[in-house]
Amino acid sequence: MAINGGSAGIGGRCRVRDLLNVAGPVDLRLAGGSRDNAVTRTALFDPTAPLRPAPFAVLIGVGLTPRLVDVAAVLAEAAAAGHTALVLRASALVEAPELAGLADDHRVALLTVGDGVDWLGVEAQLRAAILAAAHRDGAPPVGDLFSLAEAISDSVGGAVVIEDVNLRVLAYSSGEYPIDENRRNAILGRRVPFAPENPGQYRQVYQSSTVCEVPAVGGDLDRLGVALRSGDEVIGSLWVTVPANGLNPGASRHLADVAPLVVAHLMRARQTEDLARQQRSEAAAELVAGSGDLRDAAAVLGFSPGAPMAAMTIAAVSPAQRLIARQQRFAALVELNCQSRKLAVGVTGASDLVHVVCSAKRLADSQDLVVTAEAIRRSARTALELDVVIGVGPVAATAAGLRSSAQSSAKVATLLRREPELAPIATHRQLTDRTSFADLAAAAAETPGLVSARVDEIRSHDEGFGTGYAELLRVYLRNWRDATRTAAELGVHPNTVRYRLRRISETFGVELADPDQMLPIWLGLEVRRLDQDRVR
Repeated sequence: MAINGGSAGIGGRCRVRDLLNVAGPVDLRLAGGSRDNAVTRTALFDPTAPLRPAPFAVLIGVGLTPRLVDVAAVLAEAAAAGHTALVLRASALVEAPELAGLADDHRVALLTVGDGVDWLGVEAQLRAAILAAAHRDGAPPVGDLFSLAEAISDSVGGAVVIEDVNLRVLAYSSGEYPIDENRRNAILGRRVPFAPENPGQYRQVYQSSTVCEVPAVGGDLDRLGVALRSGDEVIGSLWVTVPANGLNPGASRHLADVAPLVVAHLMRARQTEDLARQQRSEAAAELVAGSGDLRDAAAVLGFSPGAPMAAMTIAAVSPAQRLIARQQRFAALVELNCQSRKLAVGVTGASDLVHVVCSAKRLADSQDLVVTAEAIRRSARTALELDVVIGVGPVAATAAGLRSSAQSSAKVATLLRREPELAPIATHRQLTDRTSFADLAAAAAETPGLVSARVDEIRSHDEGFGTGYAELLRVYLRNWRDATRTAAELGVHPNTVRYRLRRISETFGVELADPDQMLPIWLGLEVRRLDQDRVR
């Protein structure tokens, strides 16, 4: 048995979980072994030659079926040769389910693909995913896309621009061919500027299966445009500006011929972006949870060794579902605002709470992040119509301290969302006393005896008789036992408050003027209210 020598090492920090994240079209699934195994190259199984050493390789099991080959023996040999993953068809695992356990024993990740998937397609997808890992800094590998734009420009005799569907300019030619003012502005800004004719022009190109001729508008030049499609999905467009003396003969046909090649480049760039985004999100999640290799996670996010770090937590006020639906756009918005202020940043979160970890050598105090938080809040409201509140945690000296910072910022954000009268942005230091109730609530959940038994007695009475004594007593104690202020907050007459307080004292045997008795009852009422809000 041998490895096909055509599989080349690619390098980069890639793990099995990264392959699972981006190799969707081949339906790649983990059947056994670890998601954290490192992989740096692909290799094809060859039953006619001996197995050669291939450290950190993914062995693609072409023809490996239990009916024809001793797959368990191949698995053992692959592990001995340094392979960290083996790919089989799903049916192989149905025939030999014990392979999953053997993979665990050999510390090899056992992956499966659908029975109808082409092996060369599998190899191409895995190779692209590993290549993408070499660009985990978030910059798509578009250097060769510029070279391709230059080559197309020379072939057709006009200036070329390649765009994605968000009208971002991904690459362009830099030859001697003329361009108009709109193209120049697009290239300088790396985004197509708005013009009234844009929607109609892009609709024409996107809806056509051939190269379109787009007539000049105003002082512009004529253009040729072709949609770039991956299957039925439009992923971008390719444009050529037509000079006064025209394009080279056969330019339209050549554009149609090279469009699939441009698509391949864009798909690789997209895969790189997806993987980089996933890796950065996972790294941020590890820092927030305080788990995994924290030093490695900080390096993935570009945190400088020794630089201070801090966490922010962003909570959606209204509507929360909109934040969940626009998670990716919101994460990009947060990163942009942080990076523009020289902060290395990572964003994670899959609900209406988003955690942000950031670092900078000049970061001395959590107050330093308030300006950034204000910019994020303004951008969220303007660009995404999102109303958010932001809690800022204390600065940590090391990656290990970010977990505590994130916990603190989450408490602040939760409190800000629950108490709309507070400012929409606050640091942990500003609200540390008020967040203590959240700590008490968490402790009381573990140790119910921390809450006075009278609190539950009063709440049970309210449930049985609809009296509302618990809330009245809580508001009364929060208002320094002032019946008038309590009445104003609850919307009742002060005499009603005084009457109900007497009833509470008589019914439950509490002395409202005794601080030793009232303090644990007040704390218990606040804790139970927090519990109630959390359930909601």
